[in-house]
Amino acid sequence: MTDLRTVESVPSPLVRLPPELQLNVFENLSRHHLNRLSQTCKALHAAVLPRLYTRVIICVPQRWSRLESLESLISSNGDGLKHTTELVITVQQDPLRDSQQGSEDNRTQAELLEERNLQFGLPQNSASNALNAFIRLLIVKLPRDKLDAFTWEHGCELDVSTANLLFERQKNSLVEFSCNRYCSSCDISGSVIHGLVDLSIESMNFDKCGSLWAARLLVENAMTLDHLNLGYTTRIAYDYAHDRPSRHDKMSTLFATNVKKVLSDYSDSEPLLHLSLQSLYLSGLDLGSVIQGEMALDIDFNKIVELRLESCSGLNEALYLFTDKADSPKLALGALRDLYLRLDGPDADLINSLDCFLESVRGLTDLQVLIDKTSNVHMIESILKIHGRTLTTLVWEERRGRRTQLDDCTSIFPGKLGNLSAISQHCPFLKVLGIPLDWEAISASDKYHETVIGRYLRRMPNLEVLSIRNLPELKGGISTLLMDYFVQSVAAMFVNVVNKKRKSASFEFIALGAPLHRDVNIGTHHVAHTPVSDLVRFRVYKVDYKHPSPSGLSIVLSEVVNGAALSAEETFPHEHLLEDYWLG
Repeated sequence: MTDLRTVESVPSPLVRLPPELQLNVFENLSRHHLNRLSQTCKALHAAVLPRLYTRVIICVPQRWSRLESLESLISSNGDGLKHTTELVITVQQDPLRDSQQGSEDNRTQAELLEERNLQFGLPQNSASNALNAFIRLLIVKLPRDKLDAFTWEHGCELDVSTANLLFERQKNSLVEFSCNRYCSSCDISGSVIHGLVDLSIESMNFDKCGSLWAARLLVENAMTLDHLNLGYTTRIAYDYAHDRPSRHDKMSTLFATNVKKVLSDYSDSEPLLHLSLQSLYLSGLDLGSVIQGEMALDIDFNKIVELRLESCSGLNEALYLFTDKADSPKLALGALRDLYLRLDGPDADLINSLDCFLESVRGLTDLQVLIDKTSNVHMIESILKIHGRTLTTLVWEERRGRRTQLDDCTSIFPGKLGNLSAISQHCPFLKVLGIPLDWEAISASDKYHETVIGRYLRRMPNLEVLSIRNLPELKGGISTLLMDYFVQSVAAMFVNVVNKKRKSASFEFIALGAPLHRDVNIGTHHVAHTPVSDLVRFRVYKVDYKHPSPSGLSIVLSEVVNGAALSAEETFPHEHLLEDYWLG
């Protein structure tokens, strides 16, 4: 018998493939399966390594004592890290204990609620300091000038030392930088890098540093930027959760002051900062002031492909200027294809301006409009007549109040069918649809959902993702187990309705409920948690056509998201859908 220890190791042909082809070979495998493969043999380990380490995601709970996986990564020999081009630090959403589990370990409802508030509260300063120290050690292990993208989306603050080290070691390669929380206890405004293509500072603050850092990064990278995300996302989310009006005036004034301050430091600079962008995302800023140059920004909107406006003030004036393009060709929006709008308590004038604006642009492929705190029911058929045949994604929801009380139905819609009839008539090429439904009408008739709703949904043969953004009104007395079966059975009902008489199996995901405002990016630490809200906030199911039920009579649904959207980190392959299609 041959002794395997004496046989010369022959490299696998797979290892000799170019790295690009190796990545393609393992393109459709999850990180879990890649990890399993890498442990099989040396040849597969070497082949899988680039695919496994190209994008390193560090998932850290909001509250933690040990980060063993991160410690292991830092103490490793670093073979995998030489392939890393993207580093992401994000929140790990741990499974929540429900009321049934609580009774088993003799804890009261109040104790469970206290634990949840602790789990989702913002981390202490000591935790932020420790996490930053770990990330600095990791940055040192990365090769110089190899990292393309860095993302920080955790409750801990990115501090000055970490930002300085990152910018110093990756100054010639870094083109994407995203940060949702940065140090508020010291001045970070001196941490600057040049050559960014994608800049995201989505949670500016009101401290002594304020938005000066974001303003400085914006000015320093104005010539190279293609994608810009600026705003006060976290502040808006907290105001939303506590039913407080956002301080839009202070937000916009502070940022405008800082941009002008930075520009004044350059003796040869113009009074306005010129920007030519492909995508723009503003949160909590005054869009009217931006357009009219009052914030020292001169943006060519005619080149923007993707525009996101969330809780912005000055929209009425801005939409009017966009509609009446005679004043400036830069306001023509000729390249616009993706539009995301979130409005807070709009008046009738703003709704009319929105209609006129949407009817004035052409060729939208992705339209998402969420309107909070409104009593006006919106008919969108006139808008769909213009954009329906080009739309592949449509999300439209109007609410009479906030969604923090998830056991109440806050969605409003015209008539029993809402806008579904008009959507099915004018949008035959939709791949993603997100709408609320009238559950009273559905529950009143056994055949209503199958004959009426089903007929309209089947008119969209390319539909891949259906997001039903509201659930029946629910009260707190339902047990966890019954709720679990109930929500999944509702999802199964709609899967059967959509797939009935369809020849293709393109329908892939169904979502029920919707995230709370911005929990996609900042976790759910800004709301109180109850058994009801934890269970029904947001669920996504994947339709499994390859593995039917043992009886063969029904399709199996695999739950890939339960609760906050961030809980889908490894199980949901289309993670961008969580941000793009299901904004809270």
